[in-house]
Amino acid sequence: MNPKLAIPGTRVFVPISFYALTLAFMLAPRLRADVLDASLKVRFNFDAEPAGDVIVDSSPAGGHSGTNNLAVWSASESGRNGVMNFDGTAPSQITLSAAPDLNSSVGAITFWMKSDLVTPTPNPYAIIFDRRETPGSGGDVLYQDPDGHVTDQAEAADRAGANALSTTLSLTDGNWHHIAYVYDQSATGSVSIYVDGILDKTGTNSVAWAWKPDLQISIGKATTDTFWSGYTGFMDDFRIYDRLLTPSEIADIAGLGTAPLIVIKPAGQPEDRSIAENDTASFTVNAVLVNGDPAQLHYQWQKEGVDIPGATNATYSFPVTVADNGKKFRSQLTAPGAPNVTSAEATLTVIPDVTLIFSFDAAPVADVIVDSTPGTVKHAGQNAGATWVSSEDGRNGVMQFDGTLPSQITIAPAPELTSARGTIAFWMKSTNVTAAPNQYAALFDRRDSTVGGDIIYQSPDGHVNNQASGGANDQATTGNLTDGKWHHVVCLYDQTANGSVSLYVDGVLDTTRANNSAWAWNPDLDFNIGFSTHDSFWSGFTGFLDEFRFYNRVLSATEIATLAGLGPQPKIVVTRQPTNLTGALNDRATFSVGASVANGNPATLQYQWQKNGTDILGATSSNYTFVATAADNGKKFRVRLSAFGATNVISDEVTLNVVELALVYNFDADPVNDVIVDNTALPTKHDGVNVGATWVASEDGHNGVMNFDGTIPSQITIPPAPEFNWIRGTIAFWMKSDVVTPTQDQYAIIFDHRETPGSGGDVIYQDPTGHLNNQAEAAGRARANVQITTKDLTDGQWHHIAYVYDQTAGASVSIYVDGLLDTTKANSRDWAWNPNLQIEIGKSHDPFWSGYTGFLDEFRIYNRMLSPNEVAQLAGVSPVQPTLSISINGTSGSITWSGTGFSLQESSNLANPNGWTDVPNGGVSPVPITVASTGAKFYRLIKP
Repeated sequence: MNPKLAIPGTRVFVPISFYALTLAFMLAPRLRADVLDASLKVRFNFDAEPAGDVIVDSSPAGGHSGTNNLAVWSASESGRNGVMNFDGTAPSQITLSAAPDLNSSVGAITFWMKSDLVTPTPNPYAIIFDRRETPGSGGDVLYQDPDGHVTDQAEAADRAGANALSTTLSLTDGNWHHIAYVYDQSATGSVSIYVDGILDKTGTNSVAWAWKPDLQISIGKATTDTFWSGYTGFMDDFRIYDRLLTPSEIADIAGLGTAPLIVIKPAGQPEDRSIAENDTASFTVNAVLVNGDPAQLHYQWQKEGVDIPGATNATYSFPVTVADNGKKFRSQLTAPGAPNVTSAEATLTVIPDVTLIFSFDAAPVADVIVDSTPGTVKHAGQNAGATWVSSEDGRNGVMQFDGTLPSQITIAPAPELTSARGTIAFWMKSTNVTAAPNQYAALFDRRDSTVGGDIIYQSPDGHVNNQASGGANDQATTGNLTDGKWHHVVCLYDQTANGSVSLYVDGVLDTTRANNSAWAWNPDLDFNIGFSTHDSFWSGFTGFLDEFRFYNRVLSATEIATLAGLGPQPKIVVTRQPTNLTGALNDRATFSVGASVANGNPATLQYQWQKNGTDILGATSSNYTFVATAADNGKKFRVRLSAFGATNVISDEVTLNVVELALVYNFDADPVNDVIVDNTALPTKHDGVNVGATWVASEDGHNGVMNFDGTIPSQITIPPAPEFNWIRGTIAFWMKSDVVTPTQDQYAIIFDHRETPGSGGDVIYQDPTGHLNNQAEAAGRARANVQITTKDLTDGQWHHIAYVYDQTAGASVSIYVDGLLDTTKANSRDWAWNPNLQIEIGKSHDPFWSGYTGFLDEFRIYNRMLSPNEVAQLAGVSPVQPTLSISINGTSGSITWSGTGFSLQESSNLANPNGWTDVPNGGVSPVPITVASTGAKFYRLIKP
């Protein structure tokens, strides 16, 4: 039991050790005002044992007696006189009948509680206060969660969540705590929970809520909801107020009085720290000034009892040196009118900077991996199956791992290896990811399912990933590191809730991500290198490792660059070179480079793109985008990179190949040996393979066409090629069909470049009603664009189809029929062709689809989006080019155009392709318009 100190004039007792205060100021007698005005509507102080199970209301009004059901009165408990003891297994309960003066929309509920157990059944959520119906019309509950925190859960009508708070610490610790729950039920109001006289949590309502006026109040057990357990513990001085209490009033009720008082919060004392040499140490004291201005609370940190100049904040942070080892730190707190308070003293332990180095300079003796750190504390490893190699591709003394054995090095747990902030660094060289039992190979593992930790592994695509437990942090390198080259990998971590994990590759930051929650190492868990003995899911690592290091601090970017062999001077590192590009004539081409500055300021990195060695005006970003012309074909592009203090770097030189028509099948002659000839003028041809389709010399006015029979089914296939993977383009063809093949499903493929299940693409097909549809998908079969023509094209007539696409999110896919726009729809997400998948015409590899029955002619693929006029020309329609003019006079004007059959549309946002709307009476020229006072208005003509 904690020692107690009585406050004269009251029967309130405060545990000294709980507040961790000197409390000498409380020794002198003082008078307490308490808050016993007319706003106090109910008070159960339990001064005497209930007679006939009637709980006496000792409030000034005195009109709300309660009814006891199985709770037991106790004369005293741990310093408090006259309390009620509740047993959640009975369960015990006190009820208070509904009354109009208990329905206030603002108020406070206060009480003392002492509990060391959350009743586990039927669920470990124990009701302290309940005035909420289920299913209900609103109200709130106060309960203990499984961890012992006190939580509220306010609801509006129909169980709409309005407010939910949970105390910072567990209050189910066997000590007396004063709880004050203060509420304002309006939509802009809030709920606050005070613990021991101090504000702990506050939250704004998401919606307005209210008490159900005819529902009783229950203490210790829920009224109607069988989900909750009953409360097990003691309670004293239960009160209900019909107004918002002030912080000073709450402090007074909780026994802190009305005079200024410095209080260090529970768990707010400075704590002992073990910090790595050269890292940053932080000591914090969490205190409040009760009954005073919080801005007047002052801090002075001391080391070994001596003031530290400038250390006058709640947190004191400083770089650690060896001289700080064993030193004691504390803070003196002062405020006007309040007795001074000195915090607890915390000790700093300084641990070595580098705690582990496996340099692998010599073959292990008796499978012991030597720790070559300069410190006196060593952490030798145990080898199991890895093989020492004297040299490998320029590196001397390395370990070779075979994931099929698997090979492994283990390191025993030690306090020095459990730092909350640190660095893991190593060199790796690998050409493959071990396939079994799963294509995820562990490089480093110190994670279990209970306490947590992190793992570094290769994913199936060869990228290096980390995955801190509980979803706290996971990310992957941008590049594939399983490429048979040596790479230096660094994982920096800060395990705090506001911390992050960063992955460096070859001395340069590759990716970083903030933690979703705090995480920690399991101090009793060993290190695994090359294979996980903690989790059977992972495969072993196949490859080489060298210079494995573990630091107890986060290394600087310069230190990482030095470890990776870049040296301490500023240096430009190209992380991603430009690549050769095939672009469409009149479409946008983009070259890009990835680069960073090691040991320097990344903001000073500058780019200058060059074409055939000559600077391109204005091309000074990491990406260079431009409209490709015929003159750009075969040109060489590169970028010159410069940064302050670093030597200039020239990127790889790459070539642009400009094309327009990627493929044309005009079917002018009967295929020889089932080879479909590509009739483009390009040197690179994309001949197709015919499987079952029949050439026909003429069909209803078209000469040289292919006839497909969906019952065979017939098909033309086109091998994959880079020219078919452009993100914007056009697919055009003539079709004539009078039936949708009915089996195996009444959905007949015309064009398929989509994998199942797969990595995206699109199909064009006939639905059972004969309309044409597309169904674009992103990776994982996530739908990106789906639409249907307004016309039935399976009518036995020749129709020209043009499918015009841009695969970026927010862009669109459009389908033209006979030279006119039929339907268009914006993409819901990015999507792409699978570059390794062949194109199929007339039949799909996916067994769901039926084959196409009908004729095709003049099949084309373009590497750019054709304009509406170009589509019309392909379809043999003479495009009508209207002339349009705008006349403005002040805030009014008119739009006039030539020709007929057009409709005027307007939009205020060109980025939204679906934002166009018809202008009223916009079918006949001229159309009056009003100039907007703010923003911009855009107009266009369409031909319905």
